[in-house]
Amino acid sequence: MLKKSHTCYVCQKTFTNAIYWYDSIHDSKYPKRLIKPFCGPPCANKFREISDENTYPAREKPWPRGPEWQIIQDIDYIDYESD
Repeated sequence: MLKKSHTCYVCQKTFTNAIYWYDSIHDSKYPKRLIKPFCGPPCANKFREISDENTYPAREKPWPRGPEWQIIQDIDYIDYESD
């Protein structure tokens, strides 16, 4: 299986080996799951500073089910949607 390349959501740099990303799984603002990868801590922190991500209301239970809603520990080998 080939490793996926990612584009940083903040600086648009292309990279592999994603360690930092935003996952909309617990935020009710999004009707579908979105993954926003970051190339490193500076871009992840910048996203937290410039977005209202910390104020999104939590998704109400019951949480969505299905393969697209499973907990993700590595985004290097999966297909995901980003906005």
